[in-house]
Amino acid sequence: MGAPAPAALEVVVFSDYQCPYCADADRALRSLREKYPKRLAVTVHHYPARSHPLAELAARGQVCARATGHGEQFHNLMFDSAFVLRKERFASYARVVGIADRGAFRACLESPSISNALAADASLAARLGVGLTPTLLVGQRVYDGVPSDLVRIVEEALRHAPSYIQQ
Repeated sequence: MGAPAPAALEVVVFSDYQCPYCADADRALRSLREKYPKRLAVTVHHYPARSHPLAELAARGQVCARATGHGEQFHNLMFDSAFVLRKERFASYARVVGIADRGAFRACLESPSISNALAADASLAARLGVGLTPTLLVGQRVYDGVPSDLVRIVEEALRHAPSYIQQ
């Protein structure tokens, strides 16, 4: 059995867990991924703003959660509309998403490898000229902020993307 077919369209997002506009973009993209699970891929890069004091810690937590297979759950929790981000609760967030070893999770948050992962995202953002969050790359187009017609933009790009898989 070979590798799975590539998605017809990849949306790349530079995001910040304390950015309300990023949460709006995430909700729209999550809905689109549910509608087009085999045709649409979303890749999130962390770009925490200095003005958001817990955004970097949340990004670190998501990278650590991803290493345990719980990255998507942690990401979704960070953008949950009822969620309030608190530094003193990070170990409990690990429990909520199913990470059993919260001690290892806390140690991971301070790991240099996590710093390197976030630096790689920041470097990519700089190379691409990203200046704010969210920044979305849909096909060959770059959007600063959340376009009011994001769903239409993505669906239009999907219509013009190669159809590896029909849905």
